[in-house]
Amino acid sequence: MVISRFDYCNSVLCGLPASTFQPLTTVLRCAAKLIKNLSPRDHVTPILHELHWLLIPARINFKICLVMYRVLTNSSPSYASSLVTSCSSLQSRRFLRSSSRADFVVTRSIREFGNRAFALAGPAKWNKLPVFIRKSSSLSLFKTSLKTYLFKMCFDETSCRNALLCKIIFFRRAINDSLIVIIMIIIIIIMIIIIIITCKQVEGAPSC
Repeated sequence: MVISRFDYCNSVLCGLPASTFQPLTTVLRCAAKLIKNLSPRDHVTPILHELHWLLIPARINFKICLVMYRVLTNSSPSYASSLVTSCSSLQSRRFLRSSSRADFVVTRSIREFGNRAFALAGPAKWNKLPVFIRKSSSLSLFKTSLKTYLFKMCFDETSCRNALLCKIIFFRRAINDSLIVIIMIIIIIIMIIIIIITCKQVEGAPSC
């Protein structure tokens, strides 16, 4: 019940900052921990991988690409089809490679807010998909191939991000340890200098 709500009208979130997805990501992680009966401190990324759940940005891309496939196969509402233009429908691009790959015409807006519109974001995301996914023979095959593709992309990036984060933490700890050692050496040197100066003062003092 909760998971189905993640996909309800989530395409309107396309292009928003990552901080906007954080509440939804938190709910998704809590749902995974609830299913697997994990504690709040357990690492949830392997559980999401085991459940084969897409993260929020990938779910948004899935919904947009699904609408684009329906447009390509003439199974979408007319209002969605009227927003985008396929390259094969244009006389000037009919014999180009983009037409054989089932590409759509990509337009750009001078404003970032405009690039979030389906008429712009839909073709841009669709054209980035591999050709074999775009040319799926059925809707069920397209959904399966698209989810597998997004799943690999999503968790490969997550793994790389986690590995990079571990390296950053390791280097920070190494730098902190080095700084502590350097500070201790400086303190020892200062104490030795103070002891030497004190001894010389004692030796140079007149005896009674």
